[in-house]
Amino acid sequence: MDAHFGELSPPPPPPSGKGVRVSKRRRSLGFAALFFGTGGVLLAILPIVSAWLGSASAGGSMWDESGSGAVLWMLLFTIPLGGASMFGGFVCWLRWRTLPTNSPALADREQGFRR
Repeated sequence: MDAHFGELSPPPPPPSGKGVRVSKRRRSLGFAALFFGTGGVLLAILPIVSAWLGSASAGGSMWDESGSGAVLWMLLFTIPLGGASMFGGFVCWLRWRTLPTNSPALADREQGFRR
């Protein structure tokens, strides 16, 4: 039977029948880049978000240092720490881009097998 327009067909099976093997090192570098990059951004903007939420609940100004705006002084620490974390994520991302993607020899070497 022919597929009609608008019907979804299942994806084709992988060529080897096993799926794509990605090395553990490449996978862990990808996760590290995502974790450190996203964590750095969240760490850098955390005082701004907390001052805004504190002022919204108290009904004052987010810039008032006698209220929730005092937390904005934490920016002196969180922006450098967030920047360092983002830099670490960028370095992991660059390293991740240089590793081979689907090298069976690399995946087998990490598992201790020899071809």
